[in-house]
Amino acid sequence: MEEKHCPICGQALPIDAKFCNKCGAKQVDIQQVNDAKTVVPPVRPEVSFFGAIKDMFKRLFTIKGCSSRSEYWYAQLFLFICLTLAQSILIYAHHSLVHVYGDLFAAKCIMGVISLIFGFFMVVEFCLTFRRLHDSDMSGGFLWLLLVPICGFIVMIVLLCLPTKTGGYMRFGDYIKPSLTANVIGLLLTAFLAIAFFRTHFVFLYHYNYVYDNDNHVVIEKHGKHDEDINIDFFG
Repeated sequence: MEEKHCPICGQALPIDAKFCNKCGAKQVDIQQVNDAKTVVPPVRPEVSFFGAIKDMFKRLFTIKGCSSRSEYWYAQLFLFICLTLAQSILIYAHHSLVHVYGDLFAAKCIMGVISLIFGFFMVVEFCLTFRRLHDSDMSGGFLWLLLVPICGFIVMIVLLCLPTKTGGYMRFGDYIKPSLTANVIGLLLTAFLAIAFFRTHFVFLYHYNYVYDNDNHVVIEKHGKHDEDINIDFFG
C-alpha cells in the first residue's frame, strides 16, 4: 500500500489521506503536486517568411523572449536583402552625386539615411540573435564569442542553427512585448550607431582620399593617374 508522511509530525498516512490522524494537519494532495510539476509546453505553429518579418517588427528592440530557428533565419534573409539594397544605393549615390554632379551635400544626406538604416538593422540583429539563443535554452552572453576571431563566428553559426528546446521558452518566455524602456534604449543605440557610421565614412574616407584646396575652394582627389578637381565645397 502506498503511503505518504505528514510534513508536520512525520506520521505515516495512506496516500489519499486528507488529514493527519495524529496531529490533525491538512495534507497536500499528491496528485495536485504532480499535476503542477507536469507542464505541457505550448504548441508553436510553423512560421512563414512574412510571419517571421511581422514578428520581428513587433519585437524590434527587446532581448526578452524567444525566436524560433525559422523566425531567425527568415528575418536574417530579409535583413540581408535590405542591407544589400542599401549598400547598392550608397555606392551609386556616392559615385553619381560626388564624382558626376559634384554635390557633396546631397551625398551627405543620402549617407545619413543609409547610416540610419545600418544602425537600425544592427540593433535589430542584436536583439534577434539574443532571442534565438534563448530559444535554444542558452544565455545571450554567448554573443561574446563573436570577439574571438574566426572560431567565435563559426561557433555562433552552429549555436544559431540549433533546434528549439522546450526549456528555452519555459525559462525565458516565448513572446514578450517590448517595454517602453527597451524601445527608448533601442532608438538611442540606433542613433549612436548611425552617427558613428556616418562620421567614420565621411571623416576617414574623405580625409584620406581628398584634400581641400583653400585657394580655389574645391576638393582635389588624391588618387588616380591625374588629380581630379571636384567643384564642390567640402565643408558646405
